[in-house]
Amino acid sequence: MYQGFIKVKGVCVIQFLLNNTPIEVQECSPSLTILDWLRTKKGKVGTKEGCATGDCGACTILVGEERINANGQTSWQYKTMNSCLLLLGNAHAKHIVTVEAVTTGLYPNLTDLHPVQRALVECHGSQCGFCTPGIIMSLLALYINEPTYPGKKAIIHALGGNLCRCTGYSPILLAAEKAYSYERKAEPYSAMAAQFKASLNTQYDDDIPFLKNGPRKFYLPQTAQQLVELKALYPYAHLVAGGT
Repeated sequence: MYQGFIKVKGVCVIQFLLNNTPIEVQECSPSLTILDWLRTKKGKVGTKEGCATGDCGACTILVGEERINANGQTSWQYKTMNSCLLLLGNAHAKHIVTVEAVTTGLYPNLTDLHPVQRALVECHGSQCGFCTPGIIMSLLALYINEPTYPGKKAIIHALGGNLCRCTGYSPILLAAEKAYSYERKAEPYSAMAAQFKASLNTQYDDDIPFLKNGPRKFYLPQTAQQLVELKALYPYAHLVAGGT
């Protein structure tokens, strides 16, 4: 009954947006994490490796994905994820945002910083600094998704995945509140998102994007039917779900 499934169509490339840059990846290890790819392949060392088990939050990034609301309108929605738990293949068709993109310019003035960054500076919310990039990304997600001050409980919830051994968290909580007192700025990394998605939609049709490294492959089925076909072709393949 599965003879027809052997003709699975695939295209050996994944595409995603890194900050404001379209990325294509063809060959890499299926077990390569986004964290390792960012640091070793792209030099984005602002994303830190702390525990490498999804507990400390030092590797936090923003992951944007196009969503359709009840009215049929599309928009990009961003949430935090631990890049140490995400395989690079999971980035397909998504927008990966790292701490390097939060503010543009090599040596920005204090007032040029993103409100979240500026507030952390003014409230002394960083000491050793190792956890700071992850905290910035968690507060940035809150800032994007909550246009008005959401209250202390929401801030604590947003920081629930970030460990800080130095500050005692009080200055970080103050900074999260103070960020809402500054003038809001356009997010500099968002300009390419709609354009990228439009170009992506025209390239894949019924093909299944995948990565390969020698005989190993990482498939990204886009529909339930594609998943059934792949499972029939590779009955012993591992199913990979999100770790965060």
